[in-house]
Amino acid sequence: ELPGAMPRALVALLAMSAGAPVPRDRALGLLWPDRAEPQARHSLRQCLSVLRAAIGPHLETTPTTIALKHATVDAVEFERLAVAADCTTRRAACERYAGPLLDGFVVRAPAFEEWLATERQRLHDSAVEAAYGAARATAEAGRLDAALELGRRLLRLQPWHEQGSLLVIRMLASLGERGAAMQQYRTLARVLQREFDTGPSVETEHEYRAILRTTSRRVEGTPSRPVLGVLPLEPGSGARDGMLAAGCSRDLVNILGRLGDLLV
Repeated sequence: ELPGAMPRALVALLAMSAGAPVPRDRALGLLWPDRAEPQARHSLRQCLSVLRAAIGPHLETTPTTIALKHATVDAVEFERLAVAADCTTRRAACERYAGPLLDGFVVRAPAFEEWLATERQRLHDSAVEAAYGAARATAEAGRLDAALELGRRLLRLQPWHEQGSLLVIRMLASLGERGAAMQQYRTLARVLQREFDTGPSVETEHEYRAILRTTSRRVEGTPSRPVLGVLPLEPGSGARDGMLAAGCSRDLVNILGRLGDLLV
């Protein structure tokens, strides 16, 4: 492991460039923006000395650029897999993604921290997109258990992903796990309320109830249960009344949904 935070930060910058040369001025601006240029360039030379001792064969330098060559970088490989068109490769990308880039790494360089936060978010978004795409394609291929696992992986990355929650609900319903499907809907409703002070879209609620009704009809030998529809409450004239009415409707649906002898 490299000694010191700055050499590790420089390696991260070089690694995420996927082999392309990084201008020395860019490294100076990210790692030592507050230092005078002579001091900043001296610090860069010290870091390069550390890197040459540790990974010399992989380091290529010119008077104006630095590059990391002939090295396999997990994050770069993940990105390559994540944008593939085929489902198998996207699943491989999901398995390769191990969480935030340099999770827990701290360096006293605000510009570098901002760059790192952007890279983390970009990789996270790619992981979410790859998981959703792979889950959808796997479901369309009829591999329900595998699609369910990919959907759950997606929701671990982004619990408020509404389309991902719908996919998980569909898979659970198709597998006959109606109770788990209901619980997934309630979990989505809680997460959306906590994170965004809102609830599932009208389309999600309608599709959820349709899935439950369809699932109920497909299960043979089960006593039929009454289906209860909750109509939107009529709000008053003010915007506050409208928000209160919508919230009461969602709460009523969630409370009634906990009753096992009703389909809401």
